[in-house]
Amino acid sequence: MEWITETAWDNVTELEKAIPDSFAGISNGVISDFKNWDKWFHSFQPTPPEKTPLPGEWDSKCEDRLKKMIVLRCFREDRVNYAIRDYVEHHLKKEFVENVPYQLKDVIEATNPKEPLIIVLSPGVDPTDQLKRLAEERDVQFEAISMGRGQGAKAEKTLSEAAEQGKWVFLANCHLSISMLPDLESNIDSLFEHSYVDPNFRLILSANPHPRFSISLLQRSIKITQEPPKGIKANMLRLYG
Repeated sequence: MEWITETAWDNVTELEKAIPDSFAGISNGVISDFKNWDKWFHSFQPTPPEKTPLPGEWDSKCEDRLKKMIVLRCFREDRVNYAIRDYVEHHLKKEFVENVPYQLKDVIEATNPKEPLIIVLSPGVDPTDQLKRLAEERDVQFEAISMGRGQGAKAEKTLSEAAEQGKWVFLANCHLSISMLPDLESNIDSLFEHSYVDPNFRLILSANPHPRFSISLLQRSIKITQEPPKGIKANMLRLYG
């Protein structure tokens, strides 16, 4: 059986040993019906292997979608993600596998002056212009600071003024100032505890994923992110949004 790799065959034999109640005899089934298994293995269009019935009796034995996914994992690891999407869509809803663009306007409205908003950045995503437009629509002053070396004092002063005057403050690219985040959080605590905070004040931060990002800051904040849209449909939905 030239079409099956050594790794795939090892997966099949180990599967048979690990879950004999469901998969006993599958290795013999592959050997005795190798032509149909070869055909299933190489199926692509119009029906890829995760949508194609398994050869012989194994389609009825693996009527459960999860079992079929396990068999697929043995042979075609490259198709497992597609099978997972089909599985989730079948048992839940299509909405759970589609990348629905978030509406920043709705997220902002759900925040309050003492709850920061953290935007986790993805490649090609810059929320600055959108935040500016939202602030203009609400007739609120907007100030953006690109974080980096030497910006800590400026951020502290801006936060203090903005909280009193009801501005929106956007601290962009906080991953460039990881060492400053504990001081920033301390300043936020002091500000909220000892100063008047205007109801219109909002603190918004953006950052790339970073293993040293402040956990306590994440826990106290609203967090949003958006993966880059994949495909024409997702891109059109994002543009319409």
